[in-house]
Amino acid sequence: DINIKALANITGDGLLNMTRVKSEVGYVIDRLPEPNSVFGMMQKIGNISDEEMFLTFNMGIGFCIICPEGEAAKVTAITDKYDVESFLIGYAVKDPERKVLIPQKNLTGKGSGFYKG
Repeated sequence: DINIKALANITGDGLLNMTRVKSEVGYVIDRLPEPNSVFGMMQKIGNISDEEMFLTFNMGIGFCIICPEGEAAKVTAITDKYDVESFLIGYAVKDPERKVLIPQKNLTGKGSGFYKG
């Protein structure tokens, strides 16, 4: 009984995978959980920019279920029931440019990459 709008597997291209949804929406990812420490180590040792990290890696977000805000609690209830960790990480907005905004890192994702600002 959940009105799922889209499902996105977050692999190569990171959170930009959400823009594969064929709709004029963008995403504001404003509640990212702290990624596993391995991402920070890789970034530091490899001197990798935030832009490249969020494009290349999923930063701990493996799968996104996109649903109306009022139904997010139903999704988390199901994941809790099966002992699967889940987070409400953001929301969709009307956006013909289909950008992914990550305010925590001052990143904007569009097209094939992320950039500051």
